[in-house]
Amino acid sequence: MKYLKKYEFYSDTEVKTDTEKKFIDFRQLSHRRKRNTTKRFKKAMKPMTLEESVDYVIENCSEWIENPVKITRSIDSDEEYFYSVPVRRFSTDNSNDYTLLMDNLPAWKEYPKRRKSFICTLGESHMNANSKYNIIPLNGSKWGVAPEFDIFHCFIKMTGKYNYDQGIAIDSFFNSIRNACVDYGFNLTDSNYSEYRKQIREFNKIITNDKNNELKVDYYFKNIMKHEDAHKPNFLWKVIVDVVNPKNNGFKLLSIPEIYKNMDELKVGSKMTPDNKLETWTDSPCIFIQNKKFFQLLEEKTGKKIKMR
Repeated sequence: MKYLKKYEFYSDTEVKTDTEKKFIDFRQLSHRRKRNTTKRFKKAMKPMTLEESVDYVIENCSEWIENPVKITRSIDSDEEYFYSVPVRRFSTDNSNDYTLLMDNLPAWKEYPKRRKSFICTLGESHMNANSKYNIIPLNGSKWGVAPEFDIFHCFIKMTGKYNYDQGIAIDSFFNSIRNACVDYGFNLTDSNYSEYRKQIREFNKIITNDKNNELKVDYYFKNIMKHEDAHKPNFLWKVIVDVVNPKNNGFKLLSIPEIYKNMDELKVGSKMTPDNKLETWTDSPCIFIQNKKFFQLLEEKTGKKIKMR
């Protein structure tokens, strides 16, 4: 979740290059997408009273009541309790490449589609209390659980495989490829999977056959093309598929009971943040709770002590 201060600091301190000019229009598009996602989300919100929210959770969220997992998300809203369904979203402030791939590659088939999911924190959100909500999913929800606090840092191992073990964030990985595509006259899509795959393969043929070109691209992409298999057909596509593979990077697909049972083990996996918060996402409808009165009333009505892990 790029709104986290740690990632904002990281992105602000990246080295600025002339190639960033190639992404000015794309970033403007990204901001428009963000505004449109916010509008759709607000339309999908259904405010509830305290009593209504508690009764709804008792009736529809028994999995969570029996396995109360601490899942939070920051939202700009004045509502204390509401129901919502995920709406179509795009990655913000960067290309949509990894979302497009995670939603279409066979290795991610069983995972919730990120383009239409709630992106949350497994544990206490870093955001302040005024914008933070506890998330309670309906029964039967599936959750993709990332190995780190932010999706951008979850592919470091695999990006390092093609860069002499010096891994980079996944958005920087795809920006490097996009820069190279622009240098060769390709305007790479980020919204159509079939077209994206076709463009990558066409680009691969051009750079493989261009023996005289010195690859006037950035350092990372040059390192990719120094790989011993770079001359093989569809090499670049195979690199992309390898880099974003969930098993290679430690992603997990879990239910709420499975998260609750394995919470300690999950948090041990995080290496980049001391409090071990993990990014997680679901395509399930959820109840959003901000006021602590909810949990007090829920305990009274169920006779259960709700102790979230």
